[in-house]
Amino acid sequence: TICLRGDSFIERYFLRCRALSTHFMTFSTRLLLPPSTPTICHGPVTRAMCCGCEHHSIANARFFSTGTEGANRSTGTKPRKSKTQKTKMIPRKAALKMTPKARNVFKKMIDITNSQGIILKYENSSQHALRMAFKFDLIKDLSKELTPLDEGVSLEVLEDGITPKPPDESWNDNLPKLYIHHNAFMKVLGGTLDVDIDTGTGSMKPLLFDRNGHAMDPNA
Repeated sequence: TICLRGDSFIERYFLRCRALSTHFMTFSTRLLLPPSTPTICHGPVTRAMCCGCEHHSIANARFFSTGTEGANRSTGTKPRKSKTQKTKMIPRKAALKMTPKARNVFKKMIDITNSQGIILKYENSSQHALRMAFKFDLIKDLSKELTPLDEGVSLEVLEDGITPKPPDESWNDNLPKLYIHHNAFMKVLGGTLDVDIDTGTGSMKPLLFDRNGHAMDPNA
């Protein structure tokens, strides 16, 4: 699980960029590499010696993309985990704020539907072509519907009934949360979330505002 910590939203923004870049580069490498390599070997593979054959093309991809992984496999040793993988850091501030109305609506929806949480997504609009939109989805199974890059925001408040429960007290409390999908994280970081409910249809629309109180345009 990748968890980030920063004193400011700007710091968390750049930390998040680095985490996303590392995550997707690793994922892409795994997709491109074949499950096995031909057993015929023409000698050590280097950039200068590569003859362009299928074996050397595959070996070069492995050599330059996963060189340490191959070295560990040949020596029989297990790869060492980096410090960033071992350390799970908790953010000091929640990724976004919620209005009391939004907090209460989310808690009621989760209770009524017996869900484990609710997630805020940023994806293609289902109503308008070539447009983006924010949307909510209920989460039935956290282990299957979340990724390590999705971040939770507590729906609870402290004893004063007003102050939101901070991440250091809610991170592992196993209570239902509002989760921010990793595709939406950069867009909503530091903002405030409210909801608009259509009394006629019962549909719920996310309303997001930046730190200056201006409405966020998902297509901006």
